[in-house]
Amino acid sequence: MKKTILFFTGLCAICALLFTACSKDNNTKPDIDDTEEPKDQGTAEQLQKDIIGKWTIDGNGLNIMASTAQSKSLKASASNRMASTKIASTNTMSTSTTSAFIEFLADGTFIILDSNGNVSIGDYTAKDGQTIDLSGFGSIKDIKFADGNIDCVIHYTQSDSPKTLNIKAKKAVQISASDRTTLLCRTWQVERIENKWSYSNWNEQTNDYDKVWEHYIWENGLWTGDTEGLVEFNKFIVRFSVSGTYLAQIYDKQGKLIEATVEYWKWHPNDNNKLISWLPDDAEPTNDYADHESSVLQLTQSLFQIKSYGDEGGFLHMTFKAVN
Repeated sequence: MKKTILFFTGLCAICALLFTACSKDNNTKPDIDDTEEPKDQGTAEQLQKDIIGKWTIDGNGLNIMASTAQSKSLKASASNRMASTKIASTNTMSTSTTSAFIEFLADGTFIILDSNGNVSIGDYTAKDGQTIDLSGFGSIKDIKFADGNIDCVIHYTQSDSPKTLNIKAKKAVQISASDRTTLLCRTWQVERIENKWSYSNWNEQTNDYDKVWEHYIWENGLWTGDTEGLVEFNKFIVRFSVSGTYLAQIYDKQGKLIEATVEYWKWHPNDNNKLISWLPDDAEPTNDYADHESSVLQLTQSLFQIKSYGDEGGFLHMTFKAVN
């Protein structure tokens, strides 16, 4: 059974409509095009404001990372369990194409997810009305806005060679504004993880499968319980955005980033105390939420607790403290 910890691929469909007006008398008027023309931004300050949000890339052409593999899952070899954003997942990652996007957060952070599922994160700065520098990645130039879309050119380096890519992107719909959305959409650090799960193990004596239960707790960098096969990590940072993005970053004891993963999220339409989550290469859940829902046990300005339930008593319980 597929069970992810948290997850939006809700895109706005925007159509440009052309209206014309003409007269049959001698005072003929020229055709009038009411479609909004692409416009340049006047200042860097204005661009820094206008660019905020998630921009989904048209088509599947954003393959700009050095690696063509999906983000590595931190799964154990024996039980296929994970100790990352997809802690409770029991399936391998899909190889289907991911909907690529670039998201700009209000604090100056950018997130890029390419169509192979690779993630890039860094700081961005608007240099003028049409140019944004992406720290450690490259730049975006010739930015033009029209009808909720942007046209631009991405400049980056791949395999030590300079590359350019012309893209069109649509602005994604944001999560509905509410007090709980405001509370959730910030940066959190994981303080405690408790995970209990089962898997089938072949028994040669009985010539049948035995169900094996395992249970571990991670708290402030220390492990207890069944930890064999789990990837060691020291710090686990997560961030929720109002555009429905969930970003997780996992660091080792030396402070090195060892995993950055993106998933999508939205509120359960019928239960204010539940989150729905899914992987970027999966369809957004719209009816059957059982395999995608997690219960919010507590959500304040400083504390967030969430729990997902598996089969026959399995569960994943996570406690977070606010970073900002």
